[in-house]
Amino acid sequence: MDKRFLSFFLLPFLLGACEPAESSPQGYLLTVEDNFDFLASDIEGEYQAGQEVIFELEATRTNRPGALLNSQIEVEQTLVEGEDGYWFSFLMPAQPSLLQITSAGLFGHDCGLGHHVFGDGYMDSSRDQMAWRCLNCGYRTFDEKVATNAYKFGILIENVGPVYEYGQDDVAALRLGEEYSLRINFPILDYDEDIDQDIIIKADQSLSVYHYYNVDSQFAVVYKLIPLTSGSAGMQITIKDQTYDLAIQVADPSSDVLDKPSSIEDLEAYPEFKKTIDSLTYYEYDPSSFLGSSHGNEINGYSVESLYGIRNEESYDTSYLSYLSDSVYYPAYFPYVEDNPVSDYRFEILYDRVTASSAGAEAKELACYSLYYHTIDADHSGAKDPFDSLSFTCVNLDYQPESPDFLEQLNNIRLDGTVVLYRTYPEYFFEYEVGERSLFLYRTSSSIGAIFEFGNYLYTIRASYVDR
Repeated sequence: MDKRFLSFFLLPFLLGACEPAESSPQGYLLTVEDNFDFLASDIEGEYQAGQEVIFELEATRTNRPGALLNSQIEVEQTLVEGEDGYWFSFLMPAQPSLLQITSAGLFGHDCGLGHHVFGDGYMDSSRDQMAWRCLNCGYRTFDEKVATNAYKFGILIENVGPVYEYGQDDVAALRLGEEYSLRINFPILDYDEDIDQDIIIKADQSLSVYHYYNVDSQFAVVYKLIPLTSGSAGMQITIKDQTYDLAIQVADPSSDVLDKPSSIEDLEAYPEFKKTIDSLTYYEYDPSSFLGSSHGNEINGYSVESLYGIRNEESYDTSYLSYLSDSVYYPAYFPYVEDNPVSDYRFEILYDRVTASSAGAEAKELACYSLYYHTIDADHSGAKDPFDSLSFTCVNLDYQPESPDFLEQLNNIRLDGTVVLYRTYPEYFFEYEVGERSLFLYRTSSSIGAIFEFGNYLYTIRASYVDR
């Protein structure tokens, strides 16, 4: 688009200017920094204090243009969007000023993590809290620790809250079957996005430890930690050349960890869940109906195939079966939105990066597939059923992908605290027969679930409920 250079060096009254009674007659210099080439107006020059400055930023579908005055004041889009751009205006301060054109709030510089130069904190009116902005790139944070480089090294084990902190506690007192976060915090300048590659964790076989995710905004790496057996255990964490030894004591679970259903009548309070597990059906793979795989979004060596994500669907569609490459169980019934009108379905298959199956191919073991239903904003969307979400997951216990990242992803799905308890303390579960299968059911304060295995596959069905 050809840019239009508009002159706004007109008399103040032509621009709707407002001249304060006590302002100086001298003009103040306005400098513009535009690293994105969004500006479609020539506005650099001198303005009187209080004079209105109007400018246009080029519009595209993705640039999210904006402007910041003197590194702190966000210029509002005060005029109607036109065919070619967005119009903005502000009143000139009584000082030389810098107008920085932004895209998604950034100036177009890359400081690199830990190298931001933050100005003084200011009150952000949109969130009514203090904020800090990098003077070089425009990055904004509401975290004072980020702005003051105050993050410190630390190793913590957390559940609902902190359970153990290295250097503060001698022994981490954990409980069998509960899921914990092993969190390693870093000073800002020591952190980078691949810091987890520099961490080596050696743990006793009685502990399950898997990398979970990096928290770049808080300079931390988080692992999932699950005790598999009770008793004493140990863990050694090496970060570059420094090693940290953690002593762990795992207690047996208390009897109130799971609220075991006492009879089939207990399930009547969870109608959607009961309908789902009662409908479990074995899908016999048929090459003539197999549609093949076409890898979706690739993430660190594995692909996620999202075949649909539906809102306001009026029925449960099982056409996804044509994408399953092996004989597996599936729910012939799955909740839909008759009583919960604003909701979301997801069906996903995880593939190894090297896995590919063409239509009509012979059966091939799956790595994992899942169904998920979720009522969106149940408290405000007119949902009538107290049912909030339900997930159905089928994961291969023996699948060995080539990618270590994919193996890590599968292990996070294969193993959780409930599965550990199911294998160690079956007496906490209610055995329920569906067809030829025995399902093992459990309850918590806000959910109910079922676990069963068949062949190489582990199946988990979990439902959550909300009080209304």
